[in-house]
Amino acid sequence: MTSPSGLVFDSEVFRNKLAQGLIFFAENKGPYAVHCTEGKDRAGVVAALLECFMGASLDEVKRDYMVTFYNYYGIQPGDEQYEAILNDNIVTTLEKMFEVDELENAELSKEAEEYFRKIGLTDSQIRSLKNNLRENPYGGMVIYAIVLIGMMWIIFGIICYRRNREA
Repeated sequence: MTSPSGLVFDSEVFRNKLAQGLIFFAENKGPYAVHCTEGKDRAGVVAALLECFMGASLDEVKRDYMVTFYNYYGIQPGDEQYEAILNDNIVTTLEKMFEVDELENAELSKEAEEYFRKIGLTDSQIRSLKNNLRENPYGGMVIYAIVLIGMMWIIFGIICYRRNREA
């Protein structure tokens, strides 16, 4: 399962790094920063996994994941590309991670917990992760907020770079 940018989510390297990050979250109080270039690959998948783990509905996970595509590319619900991007990216990725045929019929929290075990987290680490995420006064949205703030700085940097180049 490869993202449009070429990131392989089912590789041993990705699973190991994800496990290391989640163990860090389990062993340390938040808030936490998860980032990548646009927020739709590593950060988007990690945020979606954590949302599933913490009990978000599939609609919430999908809507939050697509924020990046709206912010970067202006793609919104109802656009021709929206459903295709959603299904080709996060839906397919989570279905493969959770080893389910359809996310609509899956118990997302349970599936995320099982996936965390599969990549090497212990039951104790999973409990600590859940407790740390619950104790964060801002909830899981801190992760997405940091991603969105990072994207705004990237966009600001691009605008400034272009202005300076044109001047």
